[in-house]
Amino acid sequence: MLVSLACGKGSSPTAPSEPAAPTRVIQVSGDLAFGDVEVGASAERTMRIANNGNSAMTVTSLSMTGGSPLTANWLTGVIPAGGTREVVVWFSPTTTGAVSGSVRINADHTAGSNQIAFSGRGVRTGPVWQRDGAGNTVFDMPAAISRVRIVGTYRSNSSNFIVRVGGRLVVNELLGRSWGQERYEGVHQVSGGVVAITNSSGVEWSFTEVRD
Repeated sequence: MLVSLACGKGSSPTAPSEPAAPTRVIQVSGDLAFGDVEVGASAERTMRIANNGNSAMTVTSLSMTGGSPLTANWLTGVIPAGGTREVVVWFSPTTTGAVSGSVRINADHTAGSNQIAFSGRGVRTGPVWQRDGAGNTVFDMPAAISRVRIVGTYRSNSSNFIVRVGGRLVVNELLGRSWGQERYEGVHQVSGGVVAITNSSGVEWSFTEVRD
């Protein structure tokens, strides 16, 4: 019996491949331009947090800059590799005026951008708030009011006109013929609260909301 033997060098063993390094690539998208929203109401938008890496990504918190009146329905959790999480964001202004800033997603990502910009404006479209009277009194100003015009008039010789809003002194004037000033008028930044008019007997006064 003849046996044929193959001659030659044997093939080298294949080296094991290195495992891929774990990646967690964050991507944040969506439209958080809320536009005009009535003070005391809310508007909602949706943003998406994507993990374009090959490993699960842990989100530990969401933070907002700009002193924003924002809330969200999801703040922490795990997004799998290749996964996306939709997050509803609400803008609920408590005062009038424009607000802008960014939402930051705090996570263990290895790459990508973890921020998205937002903007909105609180507006008041209902009746303008107003209050008038005379002398010393205490009353509540709605919290949504951020600017108010205060007018005081005293047509006799002399009186103080002292106004505190939320415990803060905003007007301290001497009115009357003796002082050559029978009328005071000024616009003040406030945030609502209890209005206290003291030491102002006989002064006729009015408070009118000022809007942008």
